[in-house]
Amino acid sequence: MRELVGCGCLTLMEVVALVAPAGPGEDHRKDIDFGGAGIRARWEAGYAKAKAAIELAPWMAPADPLEGVILYRVDA
Repeated sequence: MRELVGCGCLTLMEVVALVAPAGPGEDHRKDIDFGGAGIRARWEAGYAKAKAAIELAPWMAPADPLEGVILYRVDA
């Protein structure tokens, strides 16, 4: 048991998933507009999601270091 514990790693990884909303005309088939305006709209939406995630900062809450990996899904 001691030997196995010695091999352990107490690294805690926290991953933030930014969930992109469907844009106009996008559906379950993942049809995406790759034109300039469509890419710009997706970039702006991603930027807004990142700002919202930073404001919420769920990773600032205490976490158990034995958890290993924590996934935060930001739907804001």
